[in-house]
Amino acid sequence: MEVTEVKLYKSKKEGIVKAFGKATLDNELSLDVLVMDKMDGNGAWVTFPNGKTGKDGKYYLPIFFKTKELDQAFKSKVLEAYNTELSGVSTYTNNQPVNKPQENLPF
Repeated sequence: MEVTEVKLYKSKKEGIVKAFGKATLDNELSLDVLVMDKMDGNGAWVTFPNGKTGKDGKYYLPIFFKTKELDQAFKSKVLEAYNTELSGVSTYTNNQPVNKPQENLPF
């Protein structure tokens, strides 16, 4: 499985969420993603919206990868797109940066 596209939009609100968008796997499965950063020196990280806290007090995401390698590759590609977006390029398609104007999301 490969990340074939990442589209991120910079958050206009102040806070922990720095960007949001979609990441696509194998041109077939599109997942909503959030890039978060507490600005505490630990750097940004990728997560999925609408996680839940279980009865055990642990936080559970609605989507998880069965292998650590795919999880790391996915998050790495989204963070790469986020870091590139800070330089003015916000979309990656088939691992190639695409200079596109930001478009409004349909929601």
